Amino acid sequence: KDLKLKKKLQPKKQSKVVTLFLAWREIAGNKLAEFSKPVGLSKDKTLIVACKNSMISQELYLQKSRILKSIQFYANNLQLKVEDICFSHKIWEKYSKRETQW
Repeated sequence: KDLKLKKKLQPKKQSKVVTLFLAWREIAGNKLAEFSKPVGLSKDKTLIVACKNSMISQELYLQKSRILKSIQFYANNLQLKVEDICFSHKIWEKYSKRETQW
C-alpha cells in the first residue's frame, strides 16, 4: 500500500522535465535565457535547447561545461539524468512561436 501511494506522489517524468525547463533562467543566466529555451530531453539523455541565433548558440556552447554542471544539480534533485546538451539555432522558429514559455 505504501509503495502505491509513493508512486502516486512521485511526479511523472514529463512534469520533472518541465520543472527542469522552468529552472533554465537560473541555469543559463538572464541574458542567455532571454534568447534560448530548452525544448526537449532526448532518449539518450541530451537536453535540446533552441537558440535565437548562431551567436547565442555559440555563447551557450562556450559555457557548456558550466551549464551542464548546473543542469545536473537540478536534474539530480528531480531524479533525471542529463548527460549532454545540444544547442541549435535551426529549431528556434519552430519553438519560439509556441505559446508555452518556460
